Parts: sequence; structure tokens; C-alpha cells
Amino acid sequence: IFDSTGQPIAPSPPEDYLYQSLGKRSFFYCDGYVEIDVPEGVVTIRASKGPEYDFVTFQVGIYVDVFYVLTMRHRIDMQSRGWFSGDTHTHMTHPPVNYTLIPEDMARVMEAEDLNFMNSMDHEIHFTGAPHPLSTPERVLYFSREYGNPNFGHLSLLGLTEWISSNGGCPDTSWVACGRVLNSAIADEVHAQPGAMLIITHPF
Repeated sequence: IFDSTGQPIAPSPPEDYLYQSLGKRSFFYCDGYVEIDVPEGVVTIRASKGPEYDFVTFQVGIYVDVFYVLTMRHRIDMQSRGWFSGDTHTHMTHPPVNYTLIPEDMARVMEAEDLNFMNSMDHEIHFTGAPHPLSTPERVLYFSREYGNPNFGHLSLLGLTEWISSNGGCPDTSWVACGRVLNSAIADEVHAQPGAMLIITHPF
């Protein structure tokens, strides 16, 4: 929600809605109902619900307390076509961030964006080698990792059954150019695990 000057308006308290302050790209998550105090005048409302739904944006004049109901149009049902929506590259904590999230927050995001699969990376503390207990038959939350090579880009590792910790002697927190193992060696480790795969995240 944005005021007449384009400034974002956060719900209160922002942390309850996982509010992200990104200027004109600011957003938050709600469970279908949210109450927000806005200044008198014209405000812009934008809403979305993941890749299968149409994006909604419109302007309204607010001069008295008012209640709006938005209906999100489900434009395509990918499951009926044998496809499933997902986000293979998410982080619970990744600088710069507003909040440090927990698995329950990730499940909430999956619900809000109507995702069937979410891969959250770099959180060995939650890694089990299987879907997280918060998963349901419709929504699979998986904790895995991202292998970051400062010279050759990053790899998103999906569906690991065993944690891969190869860093060629460099700590996970090191972002300096150092002698890590080649991406091809990491790929061999991933492919040795049945069902696991990798995605080249940003090659350079």
C-alpha cells in the first residue's frame, strides 16, 4: 500500500507481516485480512498471490474508514497440467535483511504465494535430508544449501540427503577469492545422492 506520493505504508507492527522496506517495491505478507492506517487521500493498493494469480493494482480515495475485499483471479492451475510452482532459491537470513526468519515464516510465505515447493539454503541447523516437518502433501519445505564459489558463481543444491560441506579449506563465511573446489566436483557430490540436483544460480 502506497500513499499519494508513492511512499510505502507498513502494517503495524511491521515484523508481524514480514514487511520488507524496498521503496516502491516494498511488500508484506498477510493471511488474507489486514488493517492499515493510511493518510487521507488517494492510496495505491497492490496485491499478488504467486505465479498462478493475476497481479492486482488500483487506486482509491480514502476519506473515511473503509473496508475493501480483493478477489485474486486464479488464471491458471498448473497442478492440473502436471506442473508445480516453487521457489528454488530462498534464504532465511541473507544480508541485508530486515528480519531473521524461522521455518514457520517460510511456511507462511509458501502459503501466501501458493507455492508447492520451497528450497531454503545455507541453514544446516534445519537440514534433515528430507522435507521439513512443516511440509504438507501440497507444500514441501526443504532445507538445503547454496555453494558459493567467489570465482565461478553459485550453485543451488536441491534435494540433498546428506550435507555437502566441501569448501576447499575456506569457511562458509568467506567471500574472498580463495582456492575452493571446482563447481564440477560439487556437482559430482550432488549427483551421487539419488534425486538431488543443482541449479547454476548466477554463473558469474
